[in-house]
Amino acid sequence: MHKDELWQIYAPNGEPILGAGWESALDNPEEHGRDEIVGVSVVFMYRFNESGVLEFLWQRRSDKVSRYPGYYDISAGGHINLGETLTEAACRECFEEIGAKITADDLKYVSMIPFNKNRFAWVYAVDWTGREEAFSFNDEEVSEVRWVPYSEMEEFWRTKTKPPLQKDKLTSAFLYKWLEMQGLVENSSKQNYAFIDGNNLYLGTKNQGINLDYRKFRLYLKNKLNVEKAFLFVGRDKSRAKLYDFFKNSGYELIFKPAVFYTDKDGNKMMKGNVDAELVLHSAAVEYDNYDKAVVVTSDGDFACLMEFLKRNDKLGKIITPTANFSLLLRPYIKDIVPIEVVKDRVQQ
Repeated sequence: MHKDELWQIYAPNGEPILGAGWESALDNPEEHGRDEIVGVSVVFMYRFNESGVLEFLWQRRSDKVSRYPGYYDISAGGHINLGETLTEAACRECFEEIGAKITADDLKYVSMIPFNKNRFAWVYAVDWTGREEAFSFNDEEVSEVRWVPYSEMEEFWRTKTKPPLQKDKLTSAFLYKWLEMQGLVENSSKQNYAFIDGNNLYLGTKNQGINLDYRKFRLYLKNKLNVEKAFLFVGRDKSRAKLYDFFKNSGYELIFKPAVFYTDKDGNKMMKGNVDAELVLHSAAVEYDNYDKAVVVTSDGDFACLMEFLKRNDKLGKIITPTANFSLLLRPYIKDIVPIEVVKDRVQQ
């Protein structure tokens, strides 16, 4: 049997045992009730695209493979062969699986993770920013590769990847921590809250032709702005119970105000739920001591006094304006304003 068909065996401290290989290329030692420890090299490729958005590369397993067909997997990775170094294995797997030619100098060490008593994983990151080389792969094993924005990574990892990855919390935790340490993302230890003027968000995006995906918007708030809780202030209408359940399932905490119904000049039944007082009350009093920074989603100048209060007390994070022409009363906070138009590619359907 060729040595490339043998997996390197490791001691419990992670050191390779010279000349010791596991003889099966199909099964792991734990499936045989054995105590041998094998290793894998794992590579996550990332880039900042032309818009400056941080993205990660995922490969989709072919529908023809026997294990987890159609699910997404890490950029590249696999078992370390007998006598092979960790970086040699990482480079080889990148080339074999997606045709990416990298060297040991391209690899940025993230962490060593013991998955279980029979498996160690050495995790690396590779910066692919600005590289134009095309990926190539055997469609019997990989059907496509896909760049996923960092703001969508958590949801993507949880729902689109193969089941073992969905259950794996260690790798994602170490990867996210490494990104923070490298300064590639903001420190997620900060706990920020979002206070969202629901009607202003809905009408503002609609008038701009932005078909807002509320799930994506919630992920953007969490992953980009470290928003732990997102309070969505809306008028209550009993006929919209399913919509409210959708918001809750998408990660929002709803704050209601009884709606007022009226008929407009064209005879249309309209609903008005002015939530200004509720939003100010929760951000400036009820939740004030529970968050580091407030992310306020509105274009309404009626909240200018709230912005001034938050700014003066160093509690203002960002103001996300859903309308193209936000109130002039918000102009003093222009450095804190993020027009939703700027991030629409991340938050629209």
